[in-house]
Amino acid sequence: MLKSVDYIVLSSKYEGLSLFSIEGMASGKPFIASNVPGLKEVVENAGLLFECGNENELTEIILKLSNNVALYNEVSIKCMERAKKYDINTMIEKHICLYEAISKK
Repeated sequence: MLKSVDYIVLSSKYEGLSLFSIEGMASGKPFIASNVPGLKEVVENAGLLFECGNENELTEIILKLSNNVALYNEVSIKCMERAKKYDINTMIEKHICLYEAISKK
């Protein structure tokens, strides 16, 4: 379903590690989110952030993406790359390394 839209937008006042944000970034579409704790850390420098509650800034971002194919593609690619950081296999490997490091102490 995410691949059928032009943009993925998550407007929230707070998020933890949002699975939706990772799925949205992995969709191949630009991911746009409110600049709040939880989302900022996952999205910054990959997707685009707007100040929470600022619908004018969100509108400007969507219009920029609509009018600039190169920017649209650049953001989409950065989002897909960022989503790979949270791939299940990557996360499992990181946890195994962490457990091994702890057990050696």
